[in-house]
Amino acid sequence: KRTRSAMILSKLLNNKLYTIIVPNSIKIRRELEYLGRSKSMTYPYTKALFSEEHELVRDSVRQFLDTEANANIDQWLEEGEIPNSFWRKAGEFGFLAVGVPEEYGGPGGDALCRVIIAEEIGYSIAGASMAPAFIGDGVSEIIFHNASEEINRKWMPLMATGEVRFGF
Repeated sequence: KRTRSAMILSKLLNNKLYTIIVPNSIKIRRELEYLGRSKSMTYPYTKALFSEEHELVRDSVRQFLDTEANANIDQWLEEGEIPNSFWRKAGEFGFLAVGVPEEYGGPGGDALCRVIIAEEIGYSIAGASMAPAFIGDGVSEIIFHNASEEINRKWMPLMATGEVRFGF
C-alpha cells in the first residue's frame, strides 16, 4: 500500500561542490555543465536502507529542488528571502511536516524521508542558502510529539501545507 505522500511525490545536485553558494552561482552551473557533468549528479549512498518508495521520494525531492529552488536561488539571494509560494508548493508535494501522520494533515513519511530531504538539500545548488529554513521544518515534528491534541489538530495541517512556518 502506498502512502498519500508517495502518491503526491510520484507526481513530480548532487555534488559537494554544490553545497557552496556564491553570488555568481549561475557561472558555477555553466562551468559544471561545460565539464560534462549533469545537473543531477550521482553520489554514493547505502541503497539497502531505502525502499522503492524512498527512491520515489528522493527523485521527487531532487526534481522539486532543481525546478523550484535551484532555478530561483539567485533571485532569492538578491531579494533576501524565499517566497511563501515556494513553501506552499513544498507542502503541496508533501515535503513539509514529513513525519506528521496523515490524520493530522501531514504526509506520513518516516525518518528516512526526512534524511532523504536533508541529503538532497545538501546536494542542491540552493542548499546552503535555504537549508536552515527547510530543515527548520523539523519543528513540526517536535510540536507534534509534544503538543496537545487540540494544538496538533489546529497547527499541523497549516504547517504541512506551508501556509504557516515555524522555526527554531
